[in-house]
Amino acid sequence: MSGTREKTTEISSLYVIEPMTVEDIPEVVSLERTAFSNPWSRESFVQEIERNPFSHPTVARTTRVGTQGIAGYCVPWFVFELVHIQNIAVHPAHLGRGLGRSLLEHALLAGRREGAIRAVLEVRESNA
Repeated sequence: MSGTREKTTEISSLYVIEPMTVEDIPEVVSLERTAFSNPWSRESFVQEIERNPFSHPTVARTTRVGTQGIAGYCVPWFVFELVHIQNIAVHPAHLGRGLGRSLLEHALLAGRREGAIRAVLEVRESNA
Protein backbone atom coordinates (compact mmCIF):
# COMPACT_ATOMS: atom_id res chain seq x y z
CA MET A 1 0.00 0.00 0.00
CA SER A 2 1.37 3.34 -0.95
CA GLY A 3 -0.64 5.22 1.69
CA THR A 4 -1.45 8.08 -0.69
CA ARG A 5 -4.61 10.09 -0.20
CA GLU A 6 -7.07 10.45 -3.05
CA LYS A 7 -7.49 13.67 -4.99
CA THR A 8 -10.78 15.39 -5.81
CA THR A 9 -13.01 13.39 -8.16
CA GLU A 10 -16.06 14.89 -9.85
CA ILE A 11 -18.82 12.27 -9.93
CA SER A 12 -21.56 14.37 -11.52
CA SER A 13 -22.41 18.01 -12.06
CA LEU A 14 -23.78 17.97 -8.50
CA TYR A 15 -21.00 16.37 -6.42
CA VAL A 16 -17.27 16.00 -6.01
CA ILE A 17 -15.56 13.43 -3.81
CA GLU A 18 -12.41 14.54 -2.03
CA PRO A 19 -10.36 13.63 1.04
CA MET A 20 -11.99 14.40 4.39
CA THR A 21 -10.17 17.05 6.42
CA VAL A 22 -10.30 18.04 10.08
CA GLU A 23 -12.21 21.16 8.99
CA ASP A 24 -14.98 18.86 7.66
CA ILE A 25 -15.50 17.11 10.99
CA PRO A 26 -18.26 19.33 12.47
CA GLU A 27 -20.42 18.85 9.38
CA VAL A 28 -19.56 15.13 9.15
CA VAL A 29 -20.43 14.58 12.83
CA SER A 30 -23.75 16.37 12.30
CA LEU A 31 -24.53 14.06 9.38
CA GLU A 32 -23.35 11.05 11.40
CA ARG A 33 -25.82 11.95 14.16
CA THR A 34 -28.61 12.29 11.61
CA ALA A 35 -27.82 8.95 9.98
CA PHE A 36 -27.10 6.69 12.96
CA SER A 37 -28.58 6.03 16.40
CA ASN A 38 -25.10 5.14 17.73
CA PRO A 39 -22.91 7.74 15.97
CA TRP A 40 -19.14 7.99 15.85
CA SER A 41 -17.64 10.77 17.94
CA ARG A 42 -15.66 13.76 16.71
CA GLU A 43 -12.53 12.07 18.09
CA SER A 44 -13.25 8.95 16.02
CA PHE A 45 -13.11 11.01 12.82
CA VAL A 46 -9.98 12.84 13.98
CA GLN A 47 -8.38 9.44 14.58
CA GLU A 48 -9.26 8.32 11.06
CA ILE A 49 -7.83 11.47 9.45
CA GLU A 50 -4.74 12.09 11.55
CA ARG A 51 -3.60 8.83 13.13
CA ASN A 52 -4.76 5.82 11.14
CA PRO A 53 -2.45 5.10 8.18
CA PHE A 54 -4.92 2.54 6.78
CA SER A 55 -7.82 5.02 6.70
CA HIS A 56 -8.72 7.03 3.60
CA PRO A 57 -11.87 8.98 4.51
CA THR A 58 -13.63 10.99 1.82
CA VAL A 59 -16.52 13.42 1.64
CA ALA A 60 -18.95 14.12 -1.18
CA ARG A 61 -19.52 17.84 -1.52
CA THR A 62 -22.36 19.51 -3.35
CA THR A 63 -21.18 21.85 -6.07
CA ARG A 64 -24.28 23.95 -6.71
CA VAL A 65 -24.06 27.55 -5.56
CA GLY A 66 -26.19 28.06 -2.49
CA THR A 67 -26.23 24.38 -1.56
CA GLN A 68 -22.56 23.72 -0.92
CA GLY A 69 -21.86 21.36 1.90
CA ILE A 70 -21.17 17.75 2.69
CA ALA A 71 -23.78 15.45 1.20
CA GLY A 72 -22.12 12.20 2.27
CA TYR A 73 -18.93 10.52 3.39
CA CYS A 74 -17.14 7.19 3.36
CA VAL A 75 -14.41 5.88 5.67
CA PRO A 76 -12.61 2.94 4.04
CA TRP A 77 -9.50 1.22 5.32
CA PHE A 78 -7.04 -0.20 2.80
CA VAL A 79 -5.32 -3.07 4.59
CA PHE A 80 -3.11 -5.10 2.24
CA GLU A 81 -5.47 -6.90 -0.17
CA LEU A 82 -8.63 -5.76 1.66
CA VAL A 83 -10.90 -2.71 1.50
CA HIS A 84 -12.88 -2.53 4.74
CA ILE A 85 -15.71 0.00 4.73
CA GLN A 86 -15.79 1.33 8.28
CA ASN A 87 -18.50 3.94 7.84
CA ILE A 88 -20.60 5.41 5.04
CA ALA A 89 -23.56 7.79 5.09
CA VAL A 90 -25.55 10.10 2.83
CA HIS A 91 -27.51 13.10 4.02
CA PRO A 92 -31.28 12.44 3.82
CA ALA A 93 -31.71 15.37 1.40
CA HIS A 94 -29.41 13.59 -1.08
CA LEU A 95 -30.78 10.04 -0.86
CA GLY A 96 -31.96 8.33 -4.03
CA ARG A 97 -29.44 10.03 -6.33
CA GLY A 98 -26.81 7.30 -6.40
CA LEU A 99 -24.45 9.18 -4.10
CA GLY A 100 -23.96 6.27 -1.69
CA ARG A 101 -23.13 4.00 -4.61
CA SER A 102 -20.68 6.59 -5.97
CA LEU A 103 -18.94 6.90 -2.59
CA LEU A 104 -18.67 3.13 -2.32
CA GLU A 105 -17.42 2.72 -5.91
CA HIS A 106 -14.86 5.47 -5.34
CA ALA A 107 -13.55 3.64 -2.25
CA LEU A 108 -13.43 0.31 -4.06
CA LEU A 109 -11.56 1.75 -7.05
CA ALA A 110 -9.09 3.55 -4.79
CA GLY A 111 -8.55 0.32 -2.87
CA ARG A 112 -7.98 -1.59 -6.08
CA ARG A 113 -5.32 0.95 -7.11
CA GLU A 114 -3.67 0.21 -3.75
CA GLY A 115 -3.69 -3.54 -4.43
CA ALA A 116 -6.94 -4.65 -2.78
CA ILE A 117 -8.73 -7.67 -4.22
CA ARG A 118 -11.54 -8.07 -1.65
CA ALA A 119 -13.96 -5.77 0.16
CA VAL A 120 -15.86 -6.06 3.43
CA LEU A 121 -18.79 -4.05 4.77
CA GLU A 122 -20.24 -4.89 8.16
CA VAL A 123 -23.69 -3.57 8.90
CA ARG A 124 -25.58 -3.60 12.18
CA GLU A 125 -28.63 -5.81 12.04
CA SER A 126 -30.71 -2.80 13.10
CA ASN A 127 -29.46 -0.71 10.16
CA ALA A 128 -32.21 -1.19 7.56
